[in-house]
Amino acid sequence: MNRSVLLFVCCIATSTAANAQRHQTGYRGGPVTGNTYCVPDFVTGTAAGDYIDGVVLGTLSNIETGDSAGAEFTDYYFYGTGFTTRLLTGSAQNLTITSGGYQSDWFTAWIDFDRDNVFEPSEMLGQFQTQTPAETQSINFNVPFDVRPGYTGMRVMCSFNNPAVPDPCAVGYNWGEVEDYAVLLDNGAPCIPLTSAGTVDGDFMSLVGLNGMTDATGLQGKLPYSLPTRAAHVEAGQTYPLSVVTGDYDNDRVGVWVDWNDDAVFDDPAEYIGGFLATSSFFQGQIQLPVPADAWGWKRMRVICADELVLTPCDDFFYGETRDYVLVIDHPLLPCLTYNYAGEPSNYGIASVSVGGSTMAVAGGAPNHLIAGLDPAVSLQPGQSIDVTIGAGALAVGRYQAFFDKNGDLDFDDVDESIGSQFSSMPNQTINFPYTIPASTTSGGHFLRVAAFGPQVGTQPACTDPTIGQVYDLMVTVDAQGAPCIPALSSWTIYGDFIDGVELGSIVNTGTGGQFAPLYTDYSAQATDLILGDPYTLTITSGEYDDDLFSAWIDYNGDGDWSDANELLGTVANTTPYQVLALNFMVPTGIPLGPRAMRVRCEYNVTPDPCADGIYGETEDYSVNLNSSTAVRPISDGDIQVIARGGQVEVMLAEALVGSSVQLLDATGKLLHSGIVLATRMLIPLAGAAQGSYVLHVQGTTAVLSKRFVLAD
Repeated sequence: MNRSVLLFVCCIATSTAANAQRHQTGYRGGPVTGNTYCVPDFVTGTAAGDYIDGVVLGTLSNIETGDSAGAEFTDYYFYGTGFTTRLLTGSAQNLTITSGGYQSDWFTAWIDFDRDNVFEPSEMLGQFQTQTPAETQSINFNVPFDVRPGYTGMRVMCSFNNPAVPDPCAVGYNWGEVEDYAVLLDNGAPCIPLTSAGTVDGDFMSLVGLNGMTDATGLQGKLPYSLPTRAAHVEAGQTYPLSVVTGDYDNDRVGVWVDWNDDAVFDDPAEYIGGFLATSSFFQGQIQLPVPADAWGWKRMRVICADELVLTPCDDFFYGETRDYVLVIDHPLLPCLTYNYAGEPSNYGIASVSVGGSTMAVAGGAPNHLIAGLDPAVSLQPGQSIDVTIGAGALAVGRYQAFFDKNGDLDFDDVDESIGSQFSSMPNQTINFPYTIPASTTSGGHFLRVAAFGPQVGTQPACTDPTIGQVYDLMVTVDAQGAPCIPALSSWTIYGDFIDGVELGSIVNTGTGGQFAPLYTDYSAQATDLILGDPYTLTITSGEYDDDLFSAWIDYNGDGDWSDANELLGTVANTTPYQVLALNFMVPTGIPLGPRAMRVRCEYNVTPDPCADGIYGETEDYSVNLNSSTAVRPISDGDIQVIARGGQVEVMLAEALVGSSVQLLDATGKLLHSGIVLATRMLIPLAGAAQGSYVLHVQGTTAVLSKRFVLAD
């Protein structure tokens, strides 16, 4: 019996007993391997000794398997342990091949790096010619950095023929042999389990379903890793049922993980969601998926179905498959998020964007939804006409749309918020959307959305996930005439440059900042009284970025700007995230009384300016009431008493001072504590404070009281 017949008998016997006894080495059957490459067509094949007797690459080691009576084509796709290997992107590799019985053959190898099911000339790893039988030589090659992760095919060919461009399908070649292997291209972000036998024996998922997302692509022979091409939209703080139906094999285990913290692994607390054991073929199981209340963005979800006693998200296994999906969770300060995996590489993406002459840097890659600003920052006025220009992709027909959130409610479904919808008609076309900012547009930052939705689709709602294409959310500023100037900021609070708290007198506005917080907020309804000639401390809490400048201004003369002398109260810098900063200032005397506007601004590495456009930061406006000093009186022991002892300061105050603001400063003027008097007795911790003089300021509605004291042993 020849070699090919022996292999066939082995495979049939193993397939018949597949569910009765599972083997962990060697190919044990299954009519479908997943190999869909061209089948070589030699005239004579291996009969004259032109064959492959060994292939070694990483953990792939298939040696002494050649024979002059062997088949001209052997499919080692997911053949078992030792027949596949992991190739890290960007790595240098060494492929070792041993020749057969004929002394002078050519050996050539290809890897389908672009995974298009064709071994192209550019994907040839190399070749060599032998001079003796059973000769071993190597082909050195580099794995490209930019290949998509996942399984693909490697072809090794022995041939006596060697045309200028070797044909991996060996059409018309006389003597030789071809062997095919599956290799895993792995970029490590995240980990991908190496699967030796994959789905060839029925270990797959027939269906995965979550909140409207249904993936029914499972079948025998499916490649055992799937990229996150599908997404499910879920809400933070909600729980969803995740359904999984297994495949033909009747005893597989299913596990689910979500990378909540985006570190490209699944081993953090709460990232294992749950699992179940299938007890029959096509078993339907359900797992409850709780979404954390603070989650937002694009989170990778991993589902594994495998014949293993214990499932882990990254360890290698023998039978089964791994699929990655994306959970899309909206952010409370952003418009609806979208997702698509194909994106710009499909050539239906966005090549360029211009708004009134300002442009942005376009980018590709999942999730193909970019949140960014324009360079330079764009400042518009109600009633102003602008041109929104999109540079289309390299394919002729695609749907392009633009939207403008005029009322700042973070959607694009109100009247006048759709700018337009057009098809491109030629490659790389420039598409122009003229638009007039509605007169009713509110002042402040507004999102402009431009989207490519792919070919041959109708007009789409703004929150639609493109089939292929991209979505960009761009920040523009509307700065109405006759109102306080609003600085336009291209990257505003995206990178943590924000104000997280402002405290002055009865203004206590804390915990209000965050990533993607508005670039401008009108807090003018919050006001406090200031006495001419009195000192004050403005307390500012910084944002997440650790090197910003924080400045404040008061329009003392009421002329509608902050550019006059003495209107800049000062500038302080933070050195740590969420740092409490003190800005001390004195209200001038001899100025008109009445309500005034106060501006607080966070900026990065610029000269303080209340109106200038920029890149990073945030602006907030408040109100102050300037009053004359009609009620300042000296302190008496009945008003305020301080006792410093035991690492704390005990303060006793008169009933009339409850509700006042209080600040504790050391002799250098450094702010140690600020807050509100909530009762007639309060304790302020001073553990570790140095000996020396301290001052306590209590600012009431009609008086400013100060009390000095000394901290001794």
